[in-house]
Amino acid sequence: MSQIIADAELAKQLAAATGRVAIVDEKGIPLAVCIPVRSTEPTPLTAEYIEERRKALEPIRERIRKNPDSGKTLCEIIANLERRVGEGS
Repeated sequence: MSQIIADAELAKQLAAATGRVAIVDEKGIPLAVCIPVRSTEPTPLTAEYIEERRKALEPIRERIRKNPDSGKTLCEIIANLERRVGEGS
């Protein structure tokens, strides 16, 4: 794989990207598509946060355990979404 060294401005723009990036010249002509690597910054998902979310979801899990047939199948969910798209919702 070839390697190109980005100047400070390009590096800053790539670091701010949240997904694929089209790299274009000054006329807007596409040169490349770049998939930035993940930042090395620590994740905001701490063990404490994850545990807090797990506890918050426990009542929902318990309700599902007690009534396992109360949900919908994936086919039913997709059919409902397709119906809504057809209605223009």
